[in-house]
Amino acid sequence: MNVSTVPADAVLELKGITKRFGHIQALAGVDMQLRRGELLGLVGDNGAGKSTLIKVLSGAAIPDSGQIVIDGSEASIHGPEDARRLGVEMIYQDLALFDNLDVASNIFIGRERRVLGVFLDKRRMWREATEVLSRTGINIASPEALLCIVRSSAQIS
Repeated sequence: MNVSTVPADAVLELKGITKRFGHIQALAGVDMQLRRGELLGLVGDNGAGKSTLIKVLSGAAIPDSGQIVIDGSEASIHGPEDARRLGVEMIYQDLALFDNLDVASNIFIGRERRVLGVFLDKRRMWREATEVLSRTGINIASPEALLCIVRSSAQIS
């Protein structure tokens, strides 16, 4: 499929994405499409490549081959800043979260909103975090709340 045949509402397409770590083939020709307004969940066994795929998309890992198309144009993502400029953001699972910070601060870590380039603009971050959480259907009482991480050793079988 070439870029011109991607449906008009497609905002993201991955074509033939591959990634190796030495002799380990983490991703082998992954094709995926995400359309405007769609929520997509990646599900699979441990070691199936879910995290690697997300790292490729967010610029934390560089694919060995394949193509990433965003809004109909081929994207060149060589790091997290490239991904951010293209509107791709990542919030990693709870092991990478800061439980001493509020929800909004965790969302904006490393790209905090500032007043006069110096002071944190907490109100703006709370407002923007509320908008993002609402759009994604995440129900949190307040983005000002400290993060609560519940760790469990329970296994799903």
